[in-house]
Amino acid sequence: MSEKLTIGNLNANRCEKVQGFVDVGTSNTKMPVTLINGKVSGKTILITAGIHGGEYPCIQTAIELGQELEPEDVNGQIIIVHPVNTQGFEA
Repeated sequence: MSEKLTIGNLNANRCEKVQGFVDVGTSNTKMPVTLINGKVSGKTILITAGIHGGEYPCIQTAIELGQELEPEDVNGQIIIVHPVNTQGFEA
């Protein structure tokens, strides 16, 4: 596992949590992402929510999970995308 977790323009160093938006290709679309780079080395997991824009309980769960998890309690790296389908969610 790398010391730094990088997705698009977001970077999380070891034992750090970063939240922000990642550009989707060359479109004007941005996806909200939480990166959690744990204190201890381990595997990487990707958690997505809101593939369909109306999946509100899943989106809320992903947001809360990103807020509640702390890097000090994590082995490995966690990438949370909430929601994936931002255009569907906004519509």
